[in-house]
Amino acid sequence: MKITVNTRNVEKIISKLDLTPKQVAQVSKLASNRVINMTKTDMKRKVREKYTAKAGEVAGSMSVIKSPIGGIIKSSGTPLPLTAFKLNPAKVVRSKKKLTASIKKGGLKPISKGFLIQKGAFQRKTDKRYPIKLLHGPSSPQMLGEQSILDDIEEKVMENMEKRITHEIGRILK
Repeated sequence: MKITVNTRNVEKIISKLDLTPKQVAQVSKLASNRVINMTKTDMKRKVREKYTAKAGEVAGSMSVIKSPIGGIIKSSGTPLPLTAFKLNPAKVVRSKKKLTASIKKGGLKPISKGFLIQKGAFQRKTDKRYPIKLLHGPSSPQMLGEQSILDDIEEKVMENMEKRITHEIGRILK
């Protein structure tokens, strides 16, 4: 999943002002770099509003590529282990307490035949001791790629870009 910030249209608007080409490039670069950082933060926040994933797990899958005319925020990765989400019990305990998990916010759901050890949350496939399987939730790109999150982010990018361009023009013209 990628989000691209492009400043080509903004450069046309800036060039109509009384700025040198060097200043236009500087405004474009500074504004786009700031918007990219703000967008990455907003993306993490939006995921945390809907999912119980730990912020570090989401941030770890995101990389930023900056350029003078925009940038790219790229998210890649495999499904996150269930331990990256809200679990109860949260730590390994020796009791027979049922394992419950919550991937999306809204409440814990029981996991039948589930148990927690130091290597992660597992589930027995049968009533016997083995075989077992490691439990996973969605990957960061899946969570970030949800349409409602993308719509909110896209709206916010345009809004932030306008604010940053105005700010940078004002700063350079001082």
